[in-house]
Amino acid sequence: MTKTITQFFSKTSIIWQTALACAVSWQLAKWSGSKDPFLAPLTSILCLQPTIDQSIQFAFQRIVGTSIGILIIECFVQWLNVNFWTLFLVILISVGIAYLMNFNNIVIHQIALSVLLVFLLTRQSHEYAIDRLRDTFIGAVTAVIVCLFLFPPNLTKKVKQSLLTFTDHLSDNFTDFAVWIENGCKIDEGEQIQHHIKQLLKESHQVSSELEKALNHNRLNIFAKKDLVRLSKHQQNLLRLKNGCAHLSGMLRTTMDWASSGSMTPSDRQMWAGYMHQLASYIQAWKQTMNNQSAYFNHMKTDIHLPANMDKIQYRYSLYNAANEFIEDFKSLS
Repeated sequence: MTKTITQFFSKTSIIWQTALACAVSWQLAKWSGSKDPFLAPLTSILCLQPTIDQSIQFAFQRIVGTSIGILIIECFVQWLNVNFWTLFLVILISVGIAYLMNFNNIVIHQIALSVLLVFLLTRQSHEYAIDRLRDTFIGAVTAVIVCLFLFPPNLTKKVKQSLLTFTDHLSDNFTDFAVWIENGCKIDEGEQIQHHIKQLLKESHQVSSELEKALNHNRLNIFAKKDLVRLSKHQQNLLRLKNGCAHLSGMLRTTMDWASSGSMTPSDRQMWAGYMHQLASYIQAWKQTMNNQSAYFNHMKTDIHLPANMDKIQYRYSLYNAANEFIEDFKSLS
């Protein structure tokens, strides 16, 4: 029951985070003396980003942009009237200064927004600039605190699930490879498997992006030390899977060349189809290590071995094959 409730609040965290951040920041701004404290909850909403590091980054950028915008406009707002030309020049100069200072687009937008609102509204309330700066700070800090302590998103589980799915896809590709060999190594079907391997490589980049996002998120979470350890292991596992993709691609190319040469016999096909089935099973057994179930994998054996008298020349053939693939790759690029 407790686990179900926790999962519910975790899935709906954005609802609770937004509601609490808005209410708390509004009340804090009101207590601090703000007459119209709507800017505090507005800032909180904007600063509630999908991850903790993104929330902190956006909050910092909003505070910096707002502060600089107010500082710039306060220097000459009293001597200018609001019209087309003054508004154009004020925004142009402010954004130009921000650009020359190498601020990113988010900070530049915050500077422009602050300059615009302070320029237009200071005449209605001389305290607007101070209120805006104070409320922005309150809203930004509140959003970061809420994001840190109220159901922060658990990206580690998502990364693990992506890794498990990726492992299944790699195993499936080895199975397809084995079936292709069994069916006679038709070139067009081999090219289709090559296409699937390219899709697998794209998937690896997506998993890598998710992993990097989770690492950045958890580095700033004081309660996520265990998650950082898990993510470090996931990094190692992802590297193994990427290497598995590279080996699969290389073996497929070699097999296609072998089949095209006409020297591949039915017994060769039977043997190597069996090997590929074994590798698919090997990957599935390895997958269990990510669930801390490695007993079966540790005792798993394969009968993949070199024929007699080839152990002394295996490295020579491997180097020849790698060198030829290197040349072929550059030929295809040109």
